[in-house]
Amino acid sequence: MKKIQKNALVDLAAFGFFLPMTVSGIVIDVMNRGGGYEGGRNPAYIAEILGLSKATWIDMHTWTGYAFAILILVHLALHAGFIKNIIKYAFKSQKKSGECVD
Repeated sequence: MKKIQKNALVDLAAFGFFLPMTVSGIVIDVMNRGGGYEGGRNPAYIAEILGLSKATWIDMHTWTGYAFAILILVHLALHAGFIKNIIKYAFKSQKKSGECVD
């Protein structure tokens, strides 16, 4: 597999986990707006959204977040040479500028 194909695969997989992580985060936020139970003090209490309980949304958010974080680390590892060159270039250009820094 070529390097560009590996990068594309990792990036698409990361994006695939980013979307449900974001949606589940928004859903959890919406579900937290309520506070009552069974219509008690808060008739706007939301027990489920799209047939999933709050605990299920939290689990989905947690596991997609872990997968996303791992894929971002893989992404950074695949681009380690690029990152190293950028850092080297940044420090090299500062040394050659000849400006006096106080």
